[in-house]
Amino acid sequence: MTLPHIGRALTALGIMTALVLGGGTPAQAQDATRVYEVTITNLASGQLLSPPVMATHTRDYALFEVGEPASEGIWTVAEQGNPSKLAEQLRATPEVDAVAVAEGPVHRVGGPGPSSMSLRIESRGSERLSIAMMVGCTNDGFTGLSAVPLSRSMVPATYYAPAYDAGTERNTQRWTDMPDGCNALGPIPMPADGMNARVQTDEPITMHPGIAAGQGDLTEAFAWGDPVVKITVQRVE
Repeated sequence: MTLPHIGRALTALGIMTALVLGGGTPAQAQDATRVYEVTITNLASGQLLSPPVMATHTRDYALFEVGEPASEGIWTVAEQGNPSKLAEQLRATPEVDAVAVAEGPVHRVGGPGPSSMSLRIESRGSERLSIAMMVGCTNDGFTGLSAVPLSRSMVPATYYAPAYDAGTERNTQRWTDMPDGCNALGPIPMPADGMNARVQTDEPITMHPGIAAGQGDLTEAFAWGDPVVKITVQRVE
């Protein structure tokens, strides 16, 4: 066998060995499934957080942006604390890789349940992570992350997120304008009234102004200081 033939044979053997050992081609390695654990910690004693919705996606997509209108999925989370519409929206978005939804809320500090939870989500080559959840005792307040980078290393990344106002409902701060989750799990329990009225507005997303003392039914017990949530993202596989 001549030297060129030996070289070609060794090259072929090297490719076959890599495939047998699971190394694959560089493109396959780039798109290998990675798993991230996302830990969400509520920092507020006066506000529960609705079941978080999160997605991995490409860098071409943003879940929300200050100064832009809220999508239907975002304002449904921000007004009702219901993750279903946003999860449906994300699953229908071509840039989205995977979607995960929590089964329950992240309780307030000192509340009736844990104020921290961890969820896992996959990434099959996507580069960004987004999360959204309602600040539960507000008209249309929410918090989360929009298109933060996903690290390929095992080193955790920690983010602190403020509260945002979706701009889709007037901040009346009345019991009748908020979901019953606030009445049951807020710092001042109230009987469920089965109501969630809405004074519609058409404004862009802004930073939330917080609880206005003396307005509506909410007292300073429901106030918070930004950041309202701590989010740690760590690759585990």
